[in-house]
Amino acid sequence: MVTIKIKYIFTTLITLFVFNTSTQLAIASDAYVRTKYQEGQGILRKAGSSCFLYTPAHVITGAKAALVETRLRKRIRAELINTYPQDLAIAKLEDASACEESSWKGGGERVDAILDVVRAGRLNYKHKQGRIEIFDIEITDKALDATFDIKLKNNKEFRKGMSGSIVTVGDYPIGMLLSVEGDIGKVLRMDTMADLSKRVILRYVTDKEKIEMGEVSAINNTQQSNTQASSSVTAHEKPQTQTNLKPDKIESKGTLSEGDVQEVKILARGNTAYNIVSQPQQKNVKYKLYFFDDAGNELFSSNVEQSKRKLEWGVGVADAGEYTLRVVGVSGSGEYNLAIHTVATPEELLSPSNVIGTNDSISGGLSRGTYAEYKILAQGNTAYNIVAKPQQKNVKYKLFFIDDAGNELFSSNVEQSKRKLEWGIGVTEAGEYTLRVVGVSGSGEYNLAVNTVATPEELLSPSNVIGTNASISGGLSHGTYAEYKILAQGNTAYNIVAKPQQKNVKYKLTLLDDAGNELFSSNVEQSKRKLEWGVGVTKAGEYTLRIVGVSKSGMFNFKVETVATPEELISKSNIISLNDSISGGLSRGTYAEYKIIFKSNAAYKITAKPQRNNVTYRLELYDSIGKRILRSGTTQSKRKFQWDLDSAQQGEYVLRIVGVNGTGNYFFKLEG
Repeated sequence: MVTIKIKYIFTTLITLFVFNTSTQLAIASDAYVRTKYQEGQGILRKAGSSCFLYTPAHVITGAKAALVETRLRKRIRAELINTYPQDLAIAKLEDASACEESSWKGGGERVDAILDVVRAGRLNYKHKQGRIEIFDIEITDKALDATFDIKLKNNKEFRKGMSGSIVTVGDYPIGMLLSVEGDIGKVLRMDTMADLSKRVILRYVTDKEKIEMGEVSAINNTQQSNTQASSSVTAHEKPQTQTNLKPDKIESKGTLSEGDVQEVKILARGNTAYNIVSQPQQKNVKYKLYFFDDAGNELFSSNVEQSKRKLEWGVGVADAGEYTLRVVGVSGSGEYNLAIHTVATPEELLSPSNVIGTNDSISGGLSRGTYAEYKILAQGNTAYNIVAKPQQKNVKYKLFFIDDAGNELFSSNVEQSKRKLEWGIGVTEAGEYTLRVVGVSGSGEYNLAVNTVATPEELLSPSNVIGTNASISGGLSHGTYAEYKILAQGNTAYNIVAKPQQKNVKYKLTLLDDAGNELFSSNVEQSKRKLEWGVGVTKAGEYTLRIVGVSKSGMFNFKVETVATPEELISKSNIISLNDSISGGLSRGTYAEYKIIFKSNAAYKITAKPQRNNVTYRLELYDSIGKRILRSGTTQSKRKFQWDLDSAQQGEYVLRIVGVNGTGNYFFKLEG
C-alpha cells in the first residue's frame, strides 16, 4: 500500500471544450454570398491549396463574381468556375484560408444511410450581419436520387436569402437548400454535389486527396494537367492552416517530489475519449495518476509509475462536466511530462449521422469509459457479418447489439482492436437497432465492416419453395432464420444432405407442419460439416423447413432429396404373399404399408437383408379391422434381422414398416 503525504497542490484549469473545427462550424452555413442581383448561402470546400464555394446557381447567375463573407473573414471575392443544370454553381475564392471554416465532409458517402433512417435535422442560416439562426426541420420526401424535400418545424417559415443554407444531421452536412415552393424546401444532396463537381475538383486536389476520393487512377495524370491546375492558383492563395478550436494535446509538466500534487481540470461536454502519454524524463520520480469526476469519485487510477519510462493510458468520460487529472508524487524528486490527447468527441461517438448503410464500414477512436453508437435500419429478418480490421493503436472493447426497446440481442467478449475478428448477428423484425462499441481498457482506434449477409427477401421470400430433389443455399447469422416451403402430396420420405461450406455458421434445422407444430429438429450443427437427416410427413399439406442461425455468420447449402413418395409407400399394389420380397425407401416420420395374405394357419417369418443406406425402423402387424396385434423392437436396416410370426391365422393383414430415425432403404422377404 502506498502512503502519500500531501505537501502542496498546483492546479491548472484547462477548459477542454471537446469540439473540432468542423463540428462547431457545421451548426451554421459556411458563407453568406452576395452578388449585384441576389443573396444566399453556401458551403466551402478545400481542394489542394484552393478554396471553393458551392451555392445555388440562381444566387450567382448573371454575375461573373460574388462577394463572400465567413464568420472570420469579410468581403472575399469569388470567381464563378462552373454551373450545373441542378441549380448548382461552383466559385473559387481568392483567399484560400477561408476554407479553415469549411463544413464539407468527404463526398457525402453517408447521405444514403442517413436518409434511410433519420427523418429530422437542422437548417443552418447565416444572416447578413453574421448572426446564426438554426431551424429544426422534417425530411418529408427522399424519393428522388439528387434531391430531397424538407419542412420547417414549429410553424417557422422560409425566407428570402435562405437558398444555399446547409442541412445537417448532427454535425454531418447532408445537403444544401436550393429553392422553396410553399412550405416545402428542395435540398440538393451532398453526394450529388460531390459527383457533379468531381471533374473540376480533381484539377486542384493533391494526390492524397485523390486517394481519399477513390480516384487512384487520376494520380498518374500528365504533367500538362498538373501544370494547368497549378496555373489556376491565384497570387492570393496560400497553404491552408487549420484553425484548431479544440486543444488536441494538453501538456502538464514540471517538477514533482514525494507528497506533491499537480492537478489539471478538464471540462468535457459529454462522451469523450482521452489518451494520456507520459514522456520519458532524465530526472526520475515515482508517481501515480488519478482521474476524478466533479463529485470526487475516482474514475481511474494508475499503478505507481516512474517518469523515466514512456507510458500510455486510456481514460474517458460519458457525461458532461468538470473532471480532474491528479498527478501525485510518491517517491523521489524529478520531472514529469504528460500529454493529454482527445481521441474522440461526443459528436464523433454519438452523432445522429452515425448510421450504418448496406455493407458499410465504421471507424473511430475509443478509450476506457467511453462508447460509440451507430444506428442500423433493418427491413426485417436480416443477417449481418461484422468484421474487425486490425488497428495499430490498440484498445480493448466490447460490442453490443440492442433493439429499439433497449433489449440486448448480442454482446461480444472483451476484444482487442489489434486483432482481426468476426461476429455474426441478426434481427428478425423490422426496426431501428443500435450497434454499441464500448471501450474497456486503454485507448486506440477501431474499424468495423458491417456486411449484410442475407436480406428478408432472401431469407423469407415467397419464392423459397423446395421442389423434387432440389438444392437450397444462402447466408445466415446468429439471430436470423431462413424458411422454405415443401408441398407434400401425402406420406413422403425426405433425405436432407448438408454440403460443407467455407464460411461456417452454427445452425439448427426444424420441420414444421402448416399449424406450426414441430415435427423434427436437429442438434446445433456447423455448416462446415457434411451431415444428413431423414425427415418425413404422413399427410398432404404445406410444410416449412426452417434453418435457424445459432452462432456466427456464414453460408448454408442443403439438398432435399425425395426418398419415397405416397405412391411408393402406401400403394394399393403393395401386396405380398409367401416367398415375396419387398424393398423401398423410408425416413423418420414416414411409413410403408403392405397387404399380407396368409392362406393357411402356419408359422411365418420376415427376414431383413442388410442395406448400405441405413434407416432405423420397426415392424407392426395389423388385422383386417386395423387393430395392431404385433410390434417388433427398433432395429436398423444395415443389420440382418428376423421377425417370427408364430401360429399366424389364415386371413388378410397389413404389415407396416415405420421409420424411426434417419433415412435409408429396407429389404424384406416373407418366408414360411
